[in-house]
Amino acid sequence: MTELCEFLAASCPTKSGEKSVTYHQYVSDDALYQAYFTTSIAPVSFSTFYNIKRWMRIKHAGKYLGQFDCAKCLQLTKLNLKSNLTMEEGQEQQRCRRHEDAKKMQRLQYQRLRANLLPRHLLILMDFTSVFLTPKVGTSNDFSVVQDCIVVLEWIENSARKRLNLDYLCGCPESNKNDYFFVLHAWLKLFRDQKLNERFDALHIWTDGGPHHFKTRYCQWMWHWLSQPSAKVVFS
Repeated sequence: MTELCEFLAASCPTKSGEKSVTYHQYVSDDALYQAYFTTSIAPVSFSTFYNIKRWMRIKHAGKYLGQFDCAKCLQLTKLNLKSNLTMEEGQEQQRCRRHEDAKKMQRLQYQRLRANLLPRHLLILMDFTSVFLTPKVGTSNDFSVVQDCIVVLEWIENSARKRLNLDYLCGCPESNKNDYFFVLHAWLKLFRDQKLNERFDALHIWTDGGPHHFKTRYCQWMWHWLSQPSAKVVFS
């Protein structure tokens, strides 16, 4: 069953930024089962497959319009499909197009930074997601949902590109929130365990909008404080 749950979680991903795990299915049940059947070592019957899918509360999402993009990108996709726009919709379309242009520019800047990464410079990607765990150890519940702060580190060492993927999970129900305090404790542990101040002169941090945890004055101060006195932080 673990193999089946992992397949369904990967095939029906949670949208970025959702506060809880909600799996979204964009193909038919038959197509999803056929994909599972052809890749599984010991596939279960369709009836068992369907019951597990219901137990995981997987939702049919219909046509994929870019739901895993940000809200403005999704809105632009929907507006571009309409033939006759109102004045308000036309203005919104222009705002979304400016956002798309900015997104393309940011992507180009990131690609250039990654391609020309200097020694003792660290490239950091960070985002939040929710993780569906089974079973929940120590309780009578069959599963639990925890927040996962994903951090990807990339740097040049001895003329070779190095990469490290880290997951910071919170299993405490009272503090299991993707807020600034979660980010603070993840970065305290990151600076301590990876010795960032000793190993690097510059930290290039890339995140999404994250108005509740990333792009806040608290995070800006935290990075400034943690990086003293040696490392320089560049936040995008």
